[in-house]
Formats: sequence, C-alpha cells, structure tokens
Amino acid sequence: MNNLQPSYKTLAMRIIRHRKSLKYITWKRIFNLLKLLRDIKLRRVSVDSFPIFARINTCSICNIMCPGCQIYDDKTGRKKYFRPKGIMEIDTYKKIIDSLKDSLLQVVLYDEGEPLLNKRIWEMVKYANRNRLRTVISSNLSFKMSDEFIAQLFESGLDYLIVALDGITQETYEKHRQGGDVELVKSNFERIMMYRRKLAKKTKLEVEVQFIEFDFNTHEKSSVVDYAARHGADSVNAFLSYTEEFSDTRSLQGKSRREFGCFDVYAIADFDVDGSLFVCDLQEDCGVDSIGKIQDCSFVTMWNGPEMKSIRCSFQTPGKYEMNSICLECPITRGLPLPLR
Repeated sequence: MNNLQPSYKTLAMRIIRHRKSLKYITWKRIFNLLKLLRDIKLRRVSVDSFPIFARINTCSICNIMCPGCQIYDDKTGRKKYFRPKGIMEIDTYKKIIDSLKDSLLQVVLYDEGEPLLNKRIWEMVKYANRNRLRTVISSNLSFKMSDEFIAQLFESGLDYLIVALDGITQETYEKHRQGGDVELVKSNFERIMMYRRKLAKKTKLEVEVQFIEFDFNTHEKSSVVDYAARHGADSVNAFLSYTEEFSDTRSLQGKSRREFGCFDVYAIADFDVDGSLFVCDLQEDCGVDSIGKIQDCSFVTMWNGPEMKSIRCSFQTPGKYEMNSICLECPITRGLPLPLR
C-alpha cells in the first residue's frame, strides 16, 4: 500500500494519483493531448484542444457537515449556499459526456455534496464506462448501505473510490465530519473491501482512504493508516487542509503567481449539478458566475468564450493584462510543471 506523507495537493501529485486514466487513451485523445500540451506551453488564449478531466458535481446535497464546506456554511446559517441544490439529471450528465468523450480520460463525479445520494449514480458510472472513461468518486460512507447497493457499486464498473476517514474514533472523527458516524463508515468500508476480495480479479476497483490532517486529528493518523492497510486499501492519501494551503505562500519562491501558469483552465472542465460550466473549481467556490449551461450552449463556444479567454490572459506576459484577483489567491501548488512554464 502506498502511504503518502501529509502534504499539499500538488499538480504533480494529482497527475500521479490518476495516471491510470491513460489506459483509456485513444488516437483521438492522444491527438487532443498533444494539442493541449502545446496550448499550455504557449499559454494560448484561444485554444483548439479540449479538457482531459471533468469534475462533475452529481449531487449538491450532503448527509453530514464539514467546516470549510459551503454546505456547512449554509446549514449553520453562516452563509447562504449560492449554488443550485439538488441532484444532477441524467440527461444533463449524458450531454456533458457526449460533448467531451473524444478528449476526456477521466470524470470525477463529486464536488460539494455526497455523490452516492444520487440514486442514478451507478447509471452515470456505467455511461462513462461505455464511453471508455475512468471514473472517480469520493464518499463519506456515513449512511446505511444495503448489500444490493454495494453490489451495484461493483457492477457499475467504478474505477476509483475515495473513502473520507479523518479519524479512527468518533470523538476525533466528528470534529470535522459533523453528524457522521465513524463506526458506520468503517462498517461500510469493511463490507466493500470484503466484497472486493470475493470478486478477486473480476473487479478493477481501487480504494483509497483519505485523511485530511488537522491539529486535532494528527495523533490518529497512524491508526487510520494501519486500519486501512489491515482491510486491504490500495492507498492512504494524507494531506493538509485547504485552509493551510491557501495561507502558505512559501512555494511562490519570491516569484509572481503569473509565472507559474495554470493547468486547470486548459485541462479541466468544472460542471455543477444544473449543467453550469465554470472557469475552474476555485472561481466557482468564490461565487463567480458560470460561463453557461451545457443544455443551452455548445461546449466549444463556452470553452473559448470571453470568460475563459480573460482568465487565460492572466497568465500571459506581465504588464499586458491584469492578473485575475482570484487567481492571485489560488494555491501555487496548482502551478504547471517546469517544462510547461
């Protein structure tokens, strides 16, 4: 099992983590990937390449609350949830996949919310598989799961399941996953791993245990790692909280944010539950309006629309364009590898 030391979610780490998406490469996708690398290297404003990853929020409803999440802020009355609440319609989802199936390698079927509350989630996974796309889901697993539901998880052909487990005891776990039941999480996790052992080589599912490290749970990190290994998890991904990542500017190395470029505005399409496309995940979280909806506009038009061009301009020659204020605050660990800068 691969145990990652707590760190920030760097771009290199993200790519390595999902490198197996390359097994779904086709000649069309290779051609698009080459154009994508060219567009990133030249920092082109108008592009003729398309994203290789899509983040699709299939459910913006959640059964628990986690400080730092917009759903938490909404439930506690701190700040109204300004994005649509609900479940993504299957037709909206299929429109996204159909629009990008010739370029995508992987679809990430979660954002804010618990994706497994979407009753058609396994149908969505199957549709992605029929189009030869790698699928990734992250879940808190803190709800009752029937044997039939677990069987459907495997029958769908899901490639990668991330299980959020930020503590081994209820006292520690619930400090971040408020309203969650750690014993229920562990029970569901163990049942999933038991089912996988029964299927042996008949399933491709990989399971990762995710541990977000805070001051209040660091003492249980080794216990979570041991527990995950004991039950057969493929990896443990331990990383520091997003809040700490934002506050740390050391990785800028005294250089401007512009010099490090951006991977996301070229390679990742970010969709909300109602089919809205956003410039990137961070712009979405900061309340910036969407570019448009996949039901109303062609993806090509939106991907080279004024909003996307404006953001890409931010990373061009200093002094020519003003840097986008949200991009200035974005964690530098999303920056491009040196050969693409």
